[in-house]
Amino acid sequence: MHPRRFDILAALRDAEYELRVSRSEGGTYAAEIVRAGGRTGRRVAARHALGVIRAGHVEPVAEAGPGTPGIYRLAARAEDKADPENREFEIITTCALRFDGYRYIDEERIGTWRDLGDSSSELDLEDETERFFKHPDYSAPPDYLRMMLLLVQRKFMREGWLRWDSQLARMTRQLFIRTSRDAVPAHLRVDDWADKWDRVYARYASDHVRFVERRDRGTVYDEHLF
Repeated sequence: MHPRRFDILAALRDAEYELRVSRSEGGTYAAEIVRAGGRTGRRVAARHALGVIRAGHVEPVAEAGPGTPGIYRLAARAEDKADPENREFEIITTCALRFDGYRYIDEERIGTWRDLGDSSSELDLEDETERFFKHPDYSAPPDYLRMMLLLVQRKFMREGWLRWDSQLARMTRQLFIRTSRDAVPAHLRVDDWADKWDRVYARYASDHVRFVERRDRGTVYDEHLF
């Protein structure tokens, strides 16, 4: 979804606001977000307003008539799409999963292989992640930061364990902000996710960064890592 269309839906999450769309005699559309009962509000791009209408993300409260605008509210079926937390989760997840962090770990010999005592072993990354979680070093190479973002996604976001007011969430947002605007190296692309990122998000990466920065500034973080 285009960032501007999401902004319209997010504004309509407040039931006191509505989208008004009018058409001039010359066929030009105008749109604004207005508090119900108010006369004027915040102008929004008409093409994006028409886009959310065509997509069925809003539903009419009053049809447009001669000299009167059409009035729309957020449709119940679009509530998840309008949720900033869901939006942030989707953006950061896609960004994280486009990078083959496990290949990078293997190439850079990161972590420690632990003997399980049954002729098998497993890669232990706990010391590596704990060190970064306690003292995040955002000057590390970009691929290292992408690896950390992937590990957070796989261990915490995927399982629903990331609290958005935790210090880990603050770190996750900073990792995204620092890695999302650049392409990953070709040999470290996970094609399905990287293709989705390129198709859906890359064009508006700067908008997504600003969105996550706003979420960061608007969060009162507690002192706990998790």
